[in-house]
Formats: sequence, C-alpha cells, structure tokens
Amino acid sequence: MNANRSAKVILDYRALLVFADFLVAGLVCLGLLYTSAGTGVASPTALIATLILVGLWLDTLFLWGQYTLYPGRPWLVQGFNLGMCMVVGTLVAAGASVLLPNLPPLPVEFYLTATGLMILAALAVRLLALRFLPREMITERYVLLANGTGTREFWRSLTNIGLPPHAEIVGTVSVNGHVVDREFFKVPDLGHFEQLPEVLREHGVRSLILSSDYPLSDAHVRVITQCSENGVRVLSPFSAHEEITHRTPLIYGHSFVEASLVSVQQGKYATRLKRVTDVIVTLALLPLGLVLIGGAALLILFTDGTPVIYRQKRVGKDGRVFQLLKLRTMVRDAEAETGPVWAAEQDPRVTPLGRFLRNTRLDELPQLFNVLRGDMSLVGPRPERPTFVEDFSARVPHYQQRLLVRPGMTGWAQINYHADRDVDDVYEKLRYDLYYLRHLSLALDLQILLGTIGVVFSRRSARGHSLPA
Repeated sequence: MNANRSAKVILDYRALLVFADFLVAGLVCLGLLYTSAGTGVASPTALIATLILVGLWLDTLFLWGQYTLYPGRPWLVQGFNLGMCMVVGTLVAAGASVLLPNLPPLPVEFYLTATGLMILAALAVRLLALRFLPREMITERYVLLANGTGTREFWRSLTNIGLPPHAEIVGTVSVNGHVVDREFFKVPDLGHFEQLPEVLREHGVRSLILSSDYPLSDAHVRVITQCSENGVRVLSPFSAHEEITHRTPLIYGHSFVEASLVSVQQGKYATRLKRVTDVIVTLALLPLGLVLIGGAALLILFTDGTPVIYRQKRVGKDGRVFQLLKLRTMVRDAEAETGPVWAAEQDPRVTPLGRFLRNTRLDELPQLFNVLRGDMSLVGPRPERPTFVEDFSARVPHYQQRLLVRPGMTGWAQINYHADRDVDDVYEKLRYDLYYLRHLSLALDLQILLGTIGVVFSRRSARGHSLPA
C-alpha cells in the first residue's frame, strides 16, 4: 500500500465508524420513541431532545478518541470507555433539557434504556469493524525514532516475541545525522528527523516510539510537540512494547519497573474494591461450587479412594506461605520418588478422572475457600511452590514482583500462554503477570474471567507447574 493510500484508509474507516454510530443511535432513540407512542414521550420536542442526545454522544466519542480502533485492546476495556462516553453525553443532554425551558426533559427510563442500548450497539459496531474491515485499514502503525539504546532493546525484544498482526513498524527515522543500522532494525529508513511530520502524515502513522535515553534539542522537542498536537501519540519503548504485545518487557531497569508496579498497587481498586469484589463474587458462586465439588469428590472417592482434597504449600502475597486446596487429580504419593517436577503434557501420574477435572478446571474449585480466607484472589498471578519461587527469584529478574498482590485462581498469563516447560516459559509468563500488575483494573479482571471460560470450553492448556495430588 502506498503512503497516500495509508492515510486515506484511516480517514475512511473513521468516517464509517461515525456514520455507523449515528445510524445505530438514531435507530435506538427512534425505536424507543416509537414504542412510547401514546405516552406523551413521542412529541416534536422529544424528537429534538433525542437529536441533541445523539449529537452529544457522537461529540463525546470523538473527544475521547473512540473513533480510533486499537485491535489489541481488550473488548471489555473498549466497552468501559464507550460506557463512560455515553454516560457523560447523557448527563449533559439531561442537564441541557433542564436548563432550556422550551425543551422538556425526557423520562429517566428513556435515558437509562437508550444509554444502555447505545453502549452495547457502539461496542458491537467496533467489534464488527475489527472483524470484517480489511487489515490495512485498522492496523496500528508505528514509527521508531532510532535515538538511543532503548529503541534497540525494544526492537530486539519485539523481534524475539514476534510482531502481532494488529501492529506494524513502518520504519525508522534518524536523529542528529545518526546512521540507522539497517541490518539490525530490518525496516525501511523513512528519512531524517526534520521530515518527521511529513513522514507520519504520508504513511498514516498515529504512534511515534521515542526513547528518552538520548538528548533532544529544543528544535526536536518542538517538532515532537507539533506531531502530538496533530493527533500522533508519543510512546516510550516500554509503553509501546506493552501495547503491542500485552506483556511487560524485562529489558528495563529495576527501579522503573518496580516504581510503576507499586503505583498501581496503591490504587483504590487494588487496595479496596478488588477484595470486596472477590468476596461478593465468591459467595455468589459458592452454592453451585459446593454442588460441583461434592459431586467430583464422590467420584474421586469411588474411583481412587482417599484423600479427596489435596493440600499443598504455595507462596502468596508478600511471600506468605499458605495451604492451597484442590481436588486430587493424581495418584497418591505422586512425588514420593521424584520430588517437585515440571508439568508434563501427558503426565502418567494423572488419573483418568483427574484428567477430566483438570481439563474442565473443576479441580480448582476448592480454591474458592482460599479466596474467602484471603489467601487468594479470583484473578492474579498463579501461586507457585516455595521451592520454585526461591529458584526463580534468584534466576529471573522481577520475579518477586508477582508477590505484590494475592495470587489468583486464574490470571492473564494463564489465558494467554501454555504451561511452563522450561525457564524460558517462566520468563514469558512473568511478562504477562507484570503486565497484569501494571494494568490492574476491574475491566481487566472481568476480561480474564471471561477468557478463562473460553479456555475451559476450548480445552486449551493454561497450566503452570505440576500440581501433584
């Protein structure tokens, strides 16, 4: 695709989104007005009020940047952002109807129903766009400002992981006459820094990756500021790596990673709401969980005898050791001869019933009691055994940062990566765990819980170290 075409398709898909939002918003509001015929709601002034509401929705979506698609962004996060926009637009519209005497307010039920339906409709529009629009229309394009070691580390890490289909590194731009190593970066050289605004515009680029470990002159800062004012995002290699891969890179200094993790852990959701959410959801799941645990326990008892429940020491928040509960899925004394070992794809120690319980994750249900006791959370890094934690803490940078939060019954690494088979897998899953810690939120927790359901039904492996039973 040529450069001018790249810029044009971005404009085209945004125009399509605006038109689609206008269409579905009109259908939602007109449909509600039609069903309200005879109640006094469907009047000329009500029609004007709904047009104002639709206009405010579209304006708010535009101001909040919701007409730019980010294919890698979790859909629950997209839904949350859309919901915030719709709520703000509705509140402004309701306030305007109160302040304008000739524009009587619509019923509260209308506002609530219209807002809820529009959130779902706008999310559906974006999911359909991501699914059916040509890839070149929605690919997020990045230009790399090759101005320091940070960009080299970023490129090396990204090359090792592999670039996902929703992202494209268009090329590099050099600074201060610096010669870009073409053999290393393996992407086109797009020119010098002075040409940056034109390069970004011609190639339809919305994201500039800039390392801060190389000094920039005042003239350079002015050019970057101009690009930012034109709608281009300026990202550090660290932030760009997280956005593209949904993993936190392990290539930066300890102080930066640790400070960024601690700041998230001090947020209200991490310190207060997450624990409350865990208790409420667990209590709601417990009646069904008890039935399933009881049925599975009877099957274990009849087919393989006792014990039914297996207890194992795991390391939790702040390094505290606790007893993890699970239904026994292995033969008795599974580690009597081997001691703690890595998980195997077809572990001969797993019983036939145990294999079914593992595939359906029913063996994890007793951990609901660990959640109620405060040992665990519903979502978080999976807890490991003390021997593994001691080993990995000495060999893997930032590994102990996993202990900043309660471990979870499921986690970001579990739904995105396969079982650990060697230390390289530990590194990879740690990247996912650190990403979760840095972006801890209710929306991400919900995304993981829903993703876990998908893992269960697709029967993909999402296990870490062996859980002998």
